[in-house]
Amino acid sequence: CLFTAVRATGSSILWIDSTILLQKFSAPEMLGRVMAIDFALATAAEATSALLCGFLQDICGLSPVQVSLVMGFLAAIIFWGGVLYHLN
Repeated sequence: CLFTAVRATGSSILWIDSTILLQKFSAPEMLGRVMAIDFALATAAEATSALLCGFLQDICGLSPVQVSLVMGFLAAIIFWGGVLYHLN
């Protein structure tokens, strides 16, 4: 329960920070469109994640713990790929 609270707090802080940056650097006449795209992409990512988890459990027969490990490794690969991309 503690780890869930810490994860949710960290996610909320990142969401607020990214929203502030979008509002700060977007032109006022484009702000609504930019925020709509941000929300749409976040919703699509959440739906894709749920779909992938369901696929891994139902089709591949993985346990919830195994699915969590797969998703964690996938997130780490995406994160470090982004870091390496921006360092070059």
